[in-house]
Amino acid sequence: MKAALKLLVLLTTVSAILPGCYPYEYYGPYNYQVNNQQEVSEAIEYTNENSEFKMTPELTYSPLLSRAGQTNVQLEVGRVTEGQLAVALTNKSALMFAYGKGSFESDASGKTHINASYDDYDYNGVWQHYTTDGIYGYSRKNECSSTFFEAAYGRYKVVNKYFRYDVYAGSRYGETQNHYSVQSNETAFNNYNTPFQATYDDFRKHASVFLQSGFGLFNDNIEFSVTARMNGYLFTYRDADANHQSYVPDYSKTVFSFNPAVRFAFGGRVFRMFMQYSGALPVASKYTDWYRQTFNGGITFMFGDETRVNKVKH
Repeated sequence: MKAALKLLVLLTTVSAILPGCYPYEYYGPYNYQVNNQQEVSEAIEYTNENSEFKMTPELTYSPLLSRAGQTNVQLEVGRVTEGQLAVALTNKSALMFAYGKGSFESDASGKTHINASYDDYDYNGVWQHYTTDGIYGYSRKNECSSTFFEAAYGRYKVVNKYFRYDVYAGSRYGETQNHYSVQSNETAFNNYNTPFQATYDDFRKHASVFLQSGFGLFNDNIEFSVTARMNGYLFTYRDADANHQSYVPDYSKTVFSFNPAVRFAFGGRVFRMFMQYSGALPVASKYTDWYRQTFNGGITFMFGDETRVNKVKH
């Protein structure tokens, strides 16, 4: 009996002097929740100026064809990868097609008011209810991916052997996925340093119409071109999910963007290597933003191109 009492005293003493050791198995904290969920959502997840639904920029392409029967096949590689095909139907009209995928990431930070509560044992093993209220810093990461297909009809003109221009009208169909992950920078939410964490996923399908125009300077070995496109988007489907939050923000079903592009290419009459800058600017697009720019490179194969205008009847 005395031996049993001595063992019990020893175990109690060891449990008391070892920091963080309790005479029970720990699973906490319990019942953790953010009480101002909507406020936090609006502040750091989605609807402020720095965290809208993100779209990938469009790779605006003007094939600047020269004559009936010419076919251009192009592959453009970068954060947006796209395959493009253009076919001249006549000496004035053409069709253009494209399919591609995009992938972007971004990080941001800020501060917001968070009120949270949870239940847990204190350091003496007593069950307690805790609340925390204050201004906390956070970091937010966005991962954006998209796929799309587009088709367009256009008219083109060879002015002389050095200068061409074209105009296209078309439609694009695609889908875009946004994944936000948010975490507080401070670990002051409970005794065990558990930060506030949340995720937000927003998946949308969209259709758009566009009008674009481009012009270029050519010779047998190099080309320089500038293109501008105006887009009008309609979101046709949305699936949004907020982890740890009950609030899903509003959104606009119609948005617009302006997409400029500048391209430089060099090579021969059959294929050319190129570099292109593509930009994206939102126009009257509440709750929606675009990744503003991308630099791409690629190769263009030109079958049936004729740079000398005196050999082409337009």
